Amino acid sequence: HLVSILNKDTGERFVKVMRSIGQSKLNSHRLKEIYCDDESLGLKTLDSISTDRLLCMTVTAATINFQLLLDSGKFDLLVFEEASQIGLAHSLMLMLLAKVRLFAGDPNQLRPVTRKSETDIKNWLGNSAFFFMKEGASAICMLDEQSRMGPQINSLVSEIFYKGKLRVASEVLSDWSKLRVFYKSFRSIPPNVEILVARVPPSHLSESLDTRQGRIESVNLMVNILDGTCIEREQSRDVLVVTPSRAQRDLIKRELKKKKGLDFVKVSTIHRAQGAEADIVFLDPGFAANGFLKADIAQNLVNVALSRAKCKVVLLFSDDDLNNKWLSLGKDTAERLENKDVFYLLDILRDPNWKAAIIGKRIRFEDMLLDVVDLDPIQKLLKCVDQKSGHLLNFNMKTLFKTVHGLN
Repeated sequence: HLVSILNKDTGERFVKVMRSIGQSKLNSHRLKEIYCDDESLGLKTLDSISTDRLLCMTVTAATINFQLLLDSGKFDLLVFEEASQIGLAHSLMLMLLAKVRLFAGDPNQLRPVTRKSETDIKNWLGNSAFFFMKEGASAICMLDEQSRMGPQINSLVSEIFYKGKLRVASEVLSDWSKLRVFYKSFRSIPPNVEILVARVPPSHLSESLDTRQGRIESVNLMVNILDGTCIEREQSRDVLVVTPSRAQRDLIKRELKKKKGLDFVKVSTIHRAQGAEADIVFLDPGFAANGFLKADIAQNLVNVALSRAKCKVVLLFSDDDLNNKWLSLGKDTAERLENKDVFYLLDILRDPNWKAAIIGKRIRFEDMLLDVVDLDPIQKLLKCVDQKSGHLLNFNMKTLFKTVHGLN
């Protein structure tokens, strides 16, 4: 859409560079030359606002060009994307640009970040329009399904932060090939465990007011779980470690770099992790009694941290951490979700879509209690974890069917 407003020569050069492969410094330099050659490029782009009525820009760009946008006439629709992170002052001003305004985002995730604690700054820059949202109002539409998180992780997040309204998308629940990807083993964690609460021993710094050097105990526990798992760089990309504080983040990075195969594990503060995702997520709250997790944004931070995980989330909690309301609620909910309903295999096999219905279920078969984690239609195997022994067992489906139905 930009090429059409350039002169022919500049446009051809622009397209040629953009088609070049890679992000080399040479291409970057040529691109800058094109912008410099066509001095009116910026002006032409802004002038096109009066005729091109479909625009996409950052809040900052819209604020800077506010008068130009306003003079061009009201837009039919203004969409605030990731609206939970747009300050109220910016939203109120930009709302003047359109007849209808749509705020798209999650009120339960992170608010705009402010460095000052003055009341006016917190009210106008630290809050988004969602702060004034009235639950149940006719103008609210909630996205109540997702397809990224496994069923148990979804239940954990849904029950704590969304009043049980968030669910796994029906298109995932009805497709066994999509469901099975949520159940994978990871080091000592079996494939049927989606949420693991790992207890961190007491810290020698827990009585100290100065915890800026981080909590080594939780890092050591994390390394023990990770060690020997991420041998290759590609495998380590499946793991994301999140923590509220930069001090804890830096400590984790230093310790992981000392271990072969763990230096590529992604480590991030929760603020920077919003929008990210990984198969396995570790939540290390550091010293949960201090800092962010004691502030009024604690609920949003914990929500963002837990909802980054697709297959497994590992909660590294000490006894002191559980004095925090949201961490304690997370631990209690995780333990309750572990007590799954038990189904009889025959009842599931009566379902025409039994392949999808059986994945992730806890079933009783003969004298065993089994968690179904995979289905291999080629080798005709049903893969289950025995609740008593923790062993992964393979059952021949043909034999299983005969046993259940009493067929010859």
